[in-house]
Amino acid sequence: MAQRLPDGKSTAARFVASRLASGPCGRLCSGLRGSMSDYTWHVACGSEVLEDAALVHALARAWASAYRASRVPAQRDDALYAPERQDERVKRLDKELRAPSARLAYLLSGAEIAGFFWGLSVADLASIDADKAGDVRPFSKSPPEQVAYLSMLGCQPAYAGQGLGRQLTTRLCAAFASGGACEAVARTINEAALHKVYQPLGFVEYRRFADSRSGHATRVIFGAHLPLPLATRRE
Repeated sequence: MAQRLPDGKSTAARFVASRLASGPCGRLCSGLRGSMSDYTWHVACGSEVLEDAALVHALARAWASAYRASRVPAQRDDALYAPERQDERVKRLDKELRAPSARLAYLLSGAEIAGFFWGLSVADLASIDADKAGDVRPFSKSPPEQVAYLSMLGCQPAYAGQGLGRQLTTRLCAAFASGGACEAVARTINEAALHKVYQPLGFVEYRRFADSRSGHATRVIFGAHLPLPLATRRE
């Protein structure tokens, strides 16, 4: 079951960070694959996550590891995911997770981040990245404060193929829905993620275009009403 961490101070995130600090944070694990019961799930407010520097740095490394393994060239070859760009990734995380609406869903396998997904409201996104907000805003009918923007989803390569992407998506969407969000919107250049993760959960495609900001890769805008239908949330 997903663990919802409340706003304000919490010992849960600090406990996780201490485990990460003492373990092989962000490094690829041995490749052993387990069942869902082998993972611990967490959902936290962005501000709470930022209180744990070890967790933020581990998340930045896991993000790079996940995206360097992408089969999409525009993702895999993005300079942001080079090992030496760790500080830049941390700054990007700080920028998005500092938004009042930000939420992070993640799962641990032992002391390692196996997968993650964070997002924020479209209203907060507009103050951080107006171009991204402009891509998704025309397709939502609710006020931007009630529309969740699903930002970055990733799983470490050793944990691929277990349905973790769908699990992370349902947990993040549930967190936003419980906070009053009526819709979720997202952008991707990863067709496989669109078909394997999002569409089975009820997300629908809104628009496609050649994104000059990502080497003219085909960008897909898609979304869903929240809460996600119960029938489609089951694995």
